[in-house]
Amino acid sequence: MPWRGFLLANAGGAVIWAAVFGVGGYLFGKVLLQLHGAVGPIAFVLATAVLLGGGFLMRRFEIRLSLPNGRYPAPWNPSSRPRDRRQKSSPH
Repeated sequence: MPWRGFLLANAGGAVIWAAVFGVGGYLFGKVLLQLHGAVGPIAFVLATAVLLGGGFLMRRFEIRLSLPNGRYPAPWNPSSRPRDRRQKSSPH
């Protein structure tokens, strides 16, 4: 593609992109202000539930998340290691 054609196409695409996102954002903002009274409390409850649930899950799986490969240590026998599922090849 010649550089002049590319320059025109790129500039035209930028203008169209800016117009679509600008007008879309403006209209979405107007609708969001109208729905704020009904959606606000629901969004707050959902965001709170997501944050508390995520914190609970991180706390619950803290040990597993901090170990490599997500494996649990064996709390009853500290010297035991997780078993390797791969078959050992025989020297034959």
